[in-house]
Amino acid sequence: MQETGEDFGEQDEDTEIQNLPLYTERKADGIYRYRRRVPKDLVERVGKGYLYRNLGRTKKDVVGNWPEAHSDVEAILEGAQASAEKSSELIKRKDHRATTLHLVEEEYGKEAAQRLEVGAVDDNLEYALMAPNSVARYKNTLNAALNWYIKDTGSDCTSPFSGLLIKGAGSSKADRHPLSDEQVEQLKAAFQDDPTTNALFVVLRDTGARVAEIAGLRITDCNLDEGYINITPTPWRRLKNAPSERSVPLSPAATTVLKTLITDKDPEAPVFERYARPRGMDRVSAMMMKRFRKVITDRKLSMHSLRHRMKDKLRNTGCPEAVSMAILGHGSNTIATNYGSGYAIEVMREHMEKAWS
Repeated sequence: MQETGEDFGEQDEDTEIQNLPLYTERKADGIYRYRRRVPKDLVERVGKGYLYRNLGRTKKDVVGNWPEAHSDVEAILEGAQASAEKSSELIKRKDHRATTLHLVEEEYGKEAAQRLEVGAVDDNLEYALMAPNSVARYKNTLNAALNWYIKDTGSDCTSPFSGLLIKGAGSSKADRHPLSDEQVEQLKAAFQDDPTTNALFVVLRDTGARVAEIAGLRITDCNLDEGYINITPTPWRRLKNAPSERSVPLSPAATTVLKTLITDKDPEAPVFERYARPRGMDRVSAMMMKRFRKVITDRKLSMHSLRHRMKDKLRNTGCPEAVSMAILGHGSNTIATNYGSGYAIEVMREHMEKAWS
């Protein structure tokens, strides 16, 4: 890449540009592009290490497109920098409330932050907050680690997490309800306008998997010839726990919608490319919930209710509990078809077909 030269605007169309504008490069296929490295301290906020903009094939294209590309990228970097500085300032001031509101606004938008500030957060914005049970799990992990450190070092102190109660934590049978078949039918229209969202909905409906488990799939994880998916960790998505790593049969409908997304693509590429980035799993959950709430307003129902629905359907059709746990990733019998442990795909499919029907 080179900075703008004096003769840049005087060359013929067929002459290779020697003095390129700042941040401009010519690719092997002859196309010029704007390529800007993101500062290391902003990579997590921007979501990538480089920002690119297509500038075209000719001198005229580059001259015409460069200013807009540069302005666009500058705005992204300046916004990320301003956000980082504000976060740092709030943390230094130990203004926890303002910090929380800032982080929510940064990730989910101004409306979510405003509603949280006045205590008006409802299920339409539930994705902006962590569930109490999740907070309790993290708290217990931190408490155990600190207690070990205190004991190991002989420190004269106690863990600040000891005895800390998390409001709303604790399992309850009424926390979430399963969706009825009628409600699932009503939801179809909310997802059918886009191939990506439709595929997510159909696969979630027919597997009972978690949203992130499906949204994080790679092409190679989808064995459509034999009709199942492998749920394993990927570079852009971790799994909840060891039992989450498993194989799950696909319904004919799920196989069909996935086929439209993975044909002729790199095996290591993500199936749902737009969400294969930092915080991508949060964003896909938010997107799905926004569509869900256009149809279902009951606060006891959410996208996770599709998982409860599959659990109930398996139970009600006579599926053994151990098989159900393997399908849903709750038990120790997990990814097994190719590794000699757990339940075979066809055993799980036999029970899931009853749930699909």
